[in-house]
Amino acid sequence: MSHTFKPIPSHMVSHIGGWNRYPSTYYFLWKDGHQLVVEVPCIPKHDISYYMENPQARAKVNNQYDRFIEMIQAVIDTVEFGKTNWAYLTSGAKGGYKLQLRKKPLPAITCPLWAPVIRECEVKIKKFVDGSYRIGEWKGQEVDIYRAFDNFTFKYLNRMMENYRILEGTDLTFQVQGHLLDDAGTVVGLVTEPMTGREVKVSDRSLVYKVVADLQRRGFLLMAISHQFIFISQGKVRFACMGNEVVRYYPPDKTEELVKLAAQYHWEDLRYLFSEGITTGWPTFRQLPARLNVFPKIPSPERPYQVPICLVFQLSYFIKRQDKDKVVVEKRSITVSIAPERPNHALSDGVKDIEGQRNRKNGSKALIRTRHHASQHKFIPYLPSSTRRAIAYKNDETEATSDSIS
Repeated sequence: MSHTFKPIPSHMVSHIGGWNRYPSTYYFLWKDGHQLVVEVPCIPKHDISYYMENPQARAKVNNQYDRFIEMIQAVIDTVEFGKTNWAYLTSGAKGGYKLQLRKKPLPAITCPLWAPVIRECEVKIKKFVDGSYRIGEWKGQEVDIYRAFDNFTFKYLNRMMENYRILEGTDLTFQVQGHLLDDAGTVVGLVTEPMTGREVKVSDRSLVYKVVADLQRRGFLLMAISHQFIFISQGKVRFACMGNEVVRYYPPDKTEELVKLAAQYHWEDLRYLFSEGITTGWPTFRQLPARLNVFPKIPSPERPYQVPICLVFQLSYFIKRQDKDKVVVEKRSITVSIAPERPNHALSDGVKDIEGQRNRKNGSKALIRTRHHASQHKFIPYLPSSTRRAIAYKNDETEATSDSIS
């Protein structure tokens, strides 16, 4: 299946997806091959099941999500992509909003690597499905990509790798092309061949039963049998949705336990699937529309045009003085010119520094900002400011600067 790829213009920021489920709200942004996750105060206050049953509440949450996109767009030009992986949208000290950048450590993958490593810069993205699923091209071949970004998605990635590794050699999964590495060499995703095929049908019953029975004889237990888990590709059974708890292996000495569990997970679930569980028309992730919203470039306001005006005043006055026996009256004039000073913006930082030095010499209190070291404590951006400041003062060293106010 080919995908029309509309490339993101160079130096433009795009919103490629998001996550808006309790307890987190994220926005995924992309620019020149670099991804940035922007976190905002969590919008949903309930689990997803609550919003599925309450359309009005769901619409309200979606509207709030869209409003945050506008706020992010207004300040995104202040961010240099590629310097960090995470940002928090917070209220500014003088009103409005700002982005606070943080380098968020990524969880380590525990599953051993067995396939080639592929760097993100080697993959050309053709379609963003959401923040994690993408369709791309690697070495001239179309590939599917899963990319993790937080604790939840890294656990999903780790389970996905374990499932693929257990089923390696069974010819029942889509082939793994490689492990995806970010710029720092951290494993952040998995690259596979395209997950194409069709949904399972009632006519596939004998083929699916045969595959499951063969896996059970080899010690495998499948725990996710459903119409979304099983594909038919080129006349063969293929398993997808590998990030769930899909498969377990039981050694020969635990065959009795495997048989008991298989009665439910295999045969009861298969009976339900082919009697009433097949639901057609559900799109696969490859069939979902692309999540791509390019932010228009918002030009910064130019400085107002100034016409230099020079004001000239002439003051005239008379004085009397005694000259021998007579009084002499003299007229005198003073010319005063007033011209606006033209500031040198290039030297503004140096002037601020000089003024700061003068303040310190004169005993004046400089405006200081406490800059906290992220390595000392966990950054908690959405606590009340007084609470956050108390935590920072207790746990961090501070350094003072004379350019802003805390």
